[in-house]
Amino acid sequence: FITCYGVSNGIVTIARGTIPAEIFGRERYGAVNGALSAPVLASRAVGPLVASLIWSATGSYDAVILVLGAMGVVAAATFVLAVKI
Repeated sequence: FITCYGVSNGIVTIARGTIPAEIFGRERYGAVNGALSAPVLASRAVGPLVASLIWSATGSYDAVILVLGAMGVVAAATFVLAVKI
């Protein structure tokens, strides 16, 4: 898993840097790259806050783990649906 994650992260890093410039041109590179990065950066910033709110509301890390597991299932199902379309 660690190797696959590292390889995929490296490929995504290279693709995120080169593909927008090739498709949209160098003039719009900053705006396009910022728009692509915004959801990831927002989720990284909000994730710990949401986890702490869940923990505060329930008093247990079990609820946080269940929410993360449910999000993983939803992500996998969404991926399967996207591949079928």
